[in-house]
Formats: sequence, C-alpha cells, structure tokens
Amino acid sequence: MSMTDDRKRGLGRPPMALVVLVLLILAAIGAWSYFWSVASRRAEAALESWLAVEATQGRVHSCSERSTGGFPFRFEFVCESPSFTLSVQPEVVATGQELRAVLQVWRPEHVIVELDGPLQVASGPDLLGGSRPLVASWDLMQASLHMPLGRLRAIDVAADNLAVAPEGRQAAEDFALEARRLEFHQREGAAGPSGDDQGMDLAVSAKDLMITYPGATRVEPVDVNLVGSAVALTPELVARPREFLPRWQEAGGRFDIQSLVARQQDTRFIAQGNLQPEADGRLNGLLSLALAGPDVTSPGATNAFGGVAPFVATALRFIGERTEIEGEPAVRGELRLRNGKAYIGNFPVADLPRLF
Repeated sequence: MSMTDDRKRGLGRPPMALVVLVLLILAAIGAWSYFWSVASRRAEAALESWLAVEATQGRVHSCSERSTGGFPFRFEFVCESPSFTLSVQPEVVATGQELRAVLQVWRPEHVIVELDGPLQVASGPDLLGGSRPLVASWDLMQASLHMPLGRLRAIDVAADNLAVAPEGRQAAEDFALEARRLEFHQREGAAGPSGDDQGMDLAVSAKDLMITYPGATRVEPVDVNLVGSAVALTPELVARPREFLPRWQEAGGRFDIQSLVARQQDTRFIAQGNLQPEADGRLNGLLSLALAGPDVTSPGATNAFGGVAPFVATALRFIGERTEIEGEPAVRGELRLRNGKAYIGNFPVADLPRLF
C-alpha cells in the first residue's frame, strides 16, 4: 500500500459524532442569537412603555441618540445627551453627557447604570433662589437598580469627587457642595401607621463633605453616616416634589433616625429619634443628641459644625448630662420640636420655619 493511499484514507469523511456536534453548536448559536434578538426587542418595548408612562406623570426622559448592544450575554443601552424634564412650577430640566445601562440576560431585573458628567440642572428663580443653572461634576457615578416585575425595589448610587455649584460660581458668593465620596442606598421597607402603607429604608454616607453658602465662612470637611426609615413614603410621592410634603403628612409620614453620626475633625455629633411633618407645615419630633470631643468642654474653642456644636454643647451642659463616648468627654440631652419651636429640655432655643 502506498503512502498516497494512506493520505486519502486519513482525509476521508469526518466521524459522524463530530458532524453532529458541530451542527448542535451551530444550532445553539442560532437559537441563542434568536433568543437574544427577541429579548432585546422586548426590553426596548418595555423601556418605551415605561417612558410613555413617565411622560403622562410629567417626567419626560429623552436622548439625542439611543443605541442597543451587548450580544451575546447582556443588554446594553447607551443614551447620548440624556435629558430629564420635570413638569412642575417652575419646570426643572437636567441634561448630562452620556448614560449607559447594562443588564445580564439571566438577571434582567438588575440594572447597572453609569452617568457621565457634567450634569446641568436648570430651573426658574425658585431653584436655590437664583436663575443660574446648577452644574454637577464627578469622577465616577454609578447606580445599581433592582426592578423585579418592573417595580423599583432598591437603588444604590455612589459618586466619587462630587462637586455641585451654580454655573460660573464665584467662591465667596455662591452655594457649593463638595464630597470626596457620596453614597445613597434605598430599599422598600417600613410600614405606615395602618400597617399596610409602604415605606423606604434609607442610608446616606458622605466623606469629606463641605457645604458653603453666601456669607458663610469656610468650614472643615465633615464625614456623615445616616441610617433611617421613611414611613409611608412611596415612589409616587417622591416623584411629585411640589406635592410631596403635604401628601406625605396626610399619609402619616414620619422619618425614624436609627443612627446619625457626623464627625468634623475631633468633634462628633450623634443623634437618634424621629421627625414628622405636621398639618401647619412645621416639623414635630424628638431627637436624642450627643456631642463628643475636646471642644465640648470649652464652648467656642473651635468652630465645629459652623459654631453650632459649641452652642448646643452649652445648652446640653445646663440641661442635659455629661458623659463619655468611646473615652471622649461628651454631653447628652434631648431636642424636642413642637408647636413651631425647638426645645432643649423646657427651654425654647429656636423658631421652626414652615416647610410647606
């Protein structure tokens, strides 16, 4: 037998099992491509339906250009020049640079969103008392949305090196907010007075937060951590800012502060309690307060929290009690909000403004 015969035999038909395997792979690829295409169209239809519902509620979302991709294992939506218009008086319009949303094929209820800044928010003279738009910038802003059956159940948002100020800000004359990192977390949670009303569990944290406003002296950065529950608070209420507080009050709204800790240099401010809007538009509630740090024993020695800490420490020392928190000298007492005034003990310390 010649070598040529051996080569011909070696180049004969491939085994049937290999042919079947290749056909199965091609069929699987074709089926998956078809599934992804159908699922992508359904996702687009669901998005269009949601946008239409939002528009009927006075919340209009738009893009200069929108595209879809992500094959084979995820869906990607890219929105160029995203714009959001809230139909209130005055109208609020927010515009960004690019928004990207990603969801996995096997977890379509979990959406990851990235937004590129700067973001410009424009409105009438009611927006922070001026007509100039606000401009927000950041290094990275991401959000995680959990939306089983199309209902928003949880949201997590984080931004690095966030800065918010009016357009063309002049440092000494304008409002400004800066934070090295800002996080917001929300879950459906607390029940209202009837036991059936929905609510939200909230957590907010900020690192190196600085807020300045006209006429204020520069303050040192503050670290803040807040954990609480907003009783009877629903997405429908939040979506209507002009009606929010009155409607929340009518629903029996209340904010329970499980823990609020703010630290500025060596001074810590700690609070627990609850706040709720009353029919007269003012807040009612009871807060347990504590101030810890070396300056609380000598009021005015530092300008902690813009001078509020020494003032509160003085009042608490007369009415509250001295204690220690983690080895630091501290004062503790209660702040009551009632009948349009704030009381430390039985002594009124401030009038409360109307919120609505």
